[in-house]
Amino acid sequence: MAHDRAPALRAAGSWAGADLRHRWRWLLVLGIIAGLSAGLAMAAVAGARRTVTALPRLIEETRSADAVVFPSQVGAYAPDWTQLAAQPYLTDLARWSLNFGAVDGDPGALLFIPSDEVWLDQVDRPVLVDGRLFDPRADDEVVVDEHAGLVVGDTFTFTPFGPDQSDLESEPPNGPDLPLTVVGVIRFTSQFLFQSDGFVIPSPGVLANHGDRMAPLENAHVRLRDPEADIAALQRDVNDLLAPGTPVLDFGAVERRVATTVTVERTALLALAGLVGLAGLVFVGQALARSVAVIDDSREPLRAVGFTRATLTGAALLPHLVVAASAATVAVIAALAASARFPIGFAGRVDPDPGVHADWVVLGPGVAATLALLVSGATIIAWLRTGAGVDEGGARPTATTATLRRILPLPVGIGASTALDGGRGRARVPARPALVGAIAAVVGLAATFTVDHGLGDALRHPERVGVTWQATTVPAPDQLTPTGIDDRFVDQILAQRGVEEASVMRRTVLDVSGTGVPTFALDPVAGGIDLVAVSGRPPTGSDEAAIGPATAAQLGLTIGDTLKVGPEARSLRVTGMALFPPDVHAGFTEGLWITPATMADVAPWTENDGGDTEWSVALRWSPGTDAEAAVADLSQALADGAYDVIPAELPPELTNLDNVRSLPVVLAAFLVALAVSTLAHGLATTVRRRRHQFAVLRALGFTRAMTRAVVGSHSTTVALVGLALGIPLGLVAGRLGWTWVAGEVPLQYVSPVRAGLVVILVPAGVALAIVVAAIPGWWASRMHPAQVLRSE
Repeated sequence: MAHDRAPALRAAGSWAGADLRHRWRWLLVLGIIAGLSAGLAMAAVAGARRTVTALPRLIEETRSADAVVFPSQVGAYAPDWTQLAAQPYLTDLARWSLNFGAVDGDPGALLFIPSDEVWLDQVDRPVLVDGRLFDPRADDEVVVDEHAGLVVGDTFTFTPFGPDQSDLESEPPNGPDLPLTVVGVIRFTSQFLFQSDGFVIPSPGVLANHGDRMAPLENAHVRLRDPEADIAALQRDVNDLLAPGTPVLDFGAVERRVATTVTVERTALLALAGLVGLAGLVFVGQALARSVAVIDDSREPLRAVGFTRATLTGAALLPHLVVAASAATVAVIAALAASARFPIGFAGRVDPDPGVHADWVVLGPGVAATLALLVSGATIIAWLRTGAGVDEGGARPTATTATLRRILPLPVGIGASTALDGGRGRARVPARPALVGAIAAVVGLAATFTVDHGLGDALRHPERVGVTWQATTVPAPDQLTPTGIDDRFVDQILAQRGVEEASVMRRTVLDVSGTGVPTFALDPVAGGIDLVAVSGRPPTGSDEAAIGPATAAQLGLTIGDTLKVGPEARSLRVTGMALFPPDVHAGFTEGLWITPATMADVAPWTENDGGDTEWSVALRWSPGTDAEAAVADLSQALADGAYDVIPAELPPELTNLDNVRSLPVVLAAFLVALAVSTLAHGLATTVRRRRHQFAVLRALGFTRAMTRAVVGSHSTTVALVGLALGIPLGLVAGRLGWTWVAGEVPLQYVSPVRAGLVVILVPAGVALAIVVAAIPGWWASRMHPAQVLRSE
């Protein structure tokens, strides 16, 4: 039996070899397209995996601290750490100090100086980005993180406050002038967990040699044996062993704040992988179907010489093994090349080991799936194409195609009808896959542009994340009265040119249902600056409050629930979910918003509790005002009356959205490239398989221009069908996608409908279809009718 099959197998191989020699370029191009699609999808999945592990890998590599102990915040500037360091749950204690002063004469500088050689060695051992670490004995060397805006070799002079000064004083610092040189740029965990202008960390030698003429405020990073279990003991013991009320910042809680950013980036990469994979499946699938259908041209003659259905299937499959092999090869190369671009955004900056990575957990199954899909797809298509029941009759036009041919100019009608009806018999060209591919491309583009519009809108409007002001002014202590900020100070601000709106903001930490929660009240004095509710409504009555989504989740509260606030456990009803100014201790989804009257009742202000309450004036500039210049002018005008004038800081969750804006661009470019290549392949296949029909048309009097019009109208019809169905579906998909992003960040949802999308996509799509049809149309118009008809 095997001997009987040998001639058929040789014949199948002979036919496949001839087909391969004739079409090897097309088959190779198809393999490259499939490989690029699979490679980009695999790279995105591998990037998503690295995104999730980026921060944990940095924490492990740098031996990151588990918590920060801040005795300096309760006035213990030089605490005795001996007893705390002896606690069995502590593995390392790294002391460092805050040092305020001026850099090159400019006030407001802050340096973090290790007290010994533990910090940045045993604890928070940094990844070296450039240069080297400081010499621990030197008193003129510093390292900086990547946010500081300094490079190796930069120099500056730091003048700290002296031991007889406070950092709250308006007098210039009188400590020693310390010339410092940047010797290294580092990456470590803290720079990604705090909002700052960058860490500048001098050598421990600075304190060793000049500490007696400085005013260091000492704190410590600590590592715990079991961070989750031991943090409560640490928070309890610091009150007894250091100073009452000593705050402890749990890095685990801070790390959870960046989980939103990581989740958005991971989901964006997985979505990119899914969309690229789906688009590749659609486009490559239709191209594969057209390519396998070449067997139709030889099916009956081959049957006449003894080819069975299985032999025909094998003959059609063999040339496409080249497609599968080239796709697998290109996929691996593309995935490795693209891996250097992942992770993106926040995770990309955190990653301690960027560059090319081969993630075989993804590449292995990905390559296997690519091979399996291509081989099995080609086999199934070939089996279906070679069945005895395949229609060989003439093409019977549908009502739609008949109508198009009747009402449109003849060349246009023929082209439009062939785009919608693939025909039958040897001239059959699969029409439906091309239309599905066009629809899929437009859906992807419309959804991508819609989500990108939402991203752009959020980045242009910080109020979407609750930042409704452009700057805040922190009054000096002598500007506070028994009722809050002195009215004369507020009037001075309002009199400044460029100030359009202002609200007095009070922040304090209150007990909310047993948990300390930053609580805010805003009192508008000009205009209507207030916080933002992302759902529900703001508090208006004395028995109402809005709560941050993260705080609500922590306390198990929803809109309509009741919570207890303050030492007297006053009951307030939750009316909405709101967003808040972020700081080192709380994210923008953590907090409570109450009215000024409620704040005065539950937490009466006295001048003696200034350490528990922060007062500021939130400002918004008039349109057209130069914000940077306005901040400088206001600082100069207020002089000693203001401790600081600070431009509004955006939550990293919002600024990190800018990091994923490249993904819609990548996806759009990929979809356009894939759509163009598959449409071109489809048109070329149509021209080749229907060359007899084109020859007949030319023999009946069609000019070359009319022949090109047939191909052009075919291409344009595919584009118009894709646009007509794809745009509305894409808008719906895009809105759903943006709704998810807005809820995940979270931010105030604004519909991302882009009115100009249709105006852009329709003419661009039609123009692109016409351009793509140019070369296949030229081929069709250059045919010699007599030669084609004789060969047929």
